[in-house]
Amino acid sequence: MPRPVGGDGKIYLVNEAGTAFVVQTGDKPKLLATNPLGDLCTPAISGGAVYLRSDQHLYCVGGKK
Repeated sequence: MPRPVGGDGKIYLVNEAGTAFVVQTGDKPKLLATNPLGDLCTPAISGGAVYLRSDQHLYCVGGKK
């Protein structure tokens, strides 16, 4: 199972079913998003973007504005 990554006060993780979760950290963690990707992905953060890589796909969320 991929390891979670964190940045900007959020934790990004993916379960074995290929669903990505974004959790806001703090005294009372809050689930911000649930995204069914359908692939087991490995999350990474770089340049203000979150990358999710699987065997067949590369997703990028965020980035330069």
